[in-house]
Amino acid sequence: MVTRILKGRPDTILLIAPTSIYAALVALSARCIGARSWLHLREPAFAEACEGRLFAIRPIKTMLYYLETLSLMLFDRVSTISPQMRRELQSRGVDARKTYELRDWIDLSAIEPGSCKTRIRRQLGLNEAHFLGLVPGASLDQDALDMVVSAAMIFSQRQSHIHLVIYGKAASVPTETPNLHLLDLPPAPCSELLATADFHIVQQNTADSLLPPLLGEILASNRPAIAIADSGTCFADEVEDVGLIVAPRDVLGLVESIGLLDDERALTEILGNNARERALERWSRPGIIHRLSLELSDLVSDDLLGRSTRRKRGFTAENTAKPAATRP
Repeated sequence: MVTRILKGRPDTILLIAPTSIYAALVALSARCIGARSWLHLREPAFAEACEGRLFAIRPIKTMLYYLETLSLMLFDRVSTISPQMRRELQSRGVDARKTYELRDWIDLSAIEPGSCKTRIRRQLGLNEAHFLGLVPGASLDQDALDMVVSAAMIFSQRQSHIHLVIYGKAASVPTETPNLHLLDLPPAPCSELLATADFHIVQQNTADSLLPPLLGEILASNRPAIAIADSGTCFADEVEDVGLIVAPRDVLGLVESIGLLDDERALTEILGNNARERALERWSRPGIIHRLSLELSDLVSDDLLGRSTRRKRGFTAENTAKPAATRP
C-alpha cells in the first residue's frame, strides 16, 4: 500500500481503519509526497489495543496509548462516526479543528411520512382515535421492556385509548397485558410500520460512543421519539428537540412523557417535524456525502493555497481549544 501511495502521488489519502494504532506509516507516507492525510475510525480509538494478556501489562498499554495518540496527531483530519467518539479524540489531544464527524448514513428514500391510518393499525383493532406508541423489542433490554409493560398496565386503568406495540423479537414480555400488543415482524422497520405510530419508544443498547441506525429511521418517520437514556449521552443529545428523554427504570417518567405527547398534540407534531428534519440533515446519504466532498475540497485547498479556507459546516459545534492528552 505504501508503495502505491509513493508512486501514485495522490492529493489526499483516506484511510478507513478499525483502530489507528497501525496508521502512522500511512500518515508519514502522505507527508513524504506532500499529500493530505485523513484517518476515519469506525471504532473507538485504542479499543483493540486493550485486548489480550500482553496489553494487560500497564507499561506496554501506556506505551501503545501514547504511540497511538502520536499517530492520530500526524493526520490532517481524523473522523469518527459519532459526536462522543469525536470528543474522545479531542480529549486525546487531537486538535478539534482536525476532527470531523462522518457517521454511517441510512437510505431514507424508502421512509416517507404518512398517515397513521395504516393496515397494521387496523389489524391491531385500533383506529386514529387511539394514541399508539411503537417499541422495537430487539433493541430494548429487560429493564426497558418492563418499563413499557408497566406503562401499558397503567394506561389500561386510566387512559385506555393509549396503546403500546412491541414489534420484532423481544425478551420476556407478558402476552396478555392490557393495552400492550405484540407484532411478530422483522426487526428492520418498514415505512408503513413507522407511520402506524403516533410516537416511538427507543433505547440505546450499544456503547454510548455509537448511535444505532434504527434511531435515524425512527426520526425519519416524522414522529417524535421517547428515548430511554441517561442525560448527557450522545443518544440523549441526538433526541434533544425532536423527542423526550426518560431515565432508565423511571416508569412514572415514561408514563408522564407519553401523557404529555397525548395531551399536547401540537407539541407532538412539532417534535415529529423536527425529527424528520434532523434525520435528513444528519443521517441521509446525500447530505453526508455532500458535506464530506466539501470537507475534502477544503482539505486540499488548505494545502494548495497555503492558508486555511476551511468553512464551518455540519451540525456539531466545534471547540477550537486543544485539550491535553489523558492517560488510559
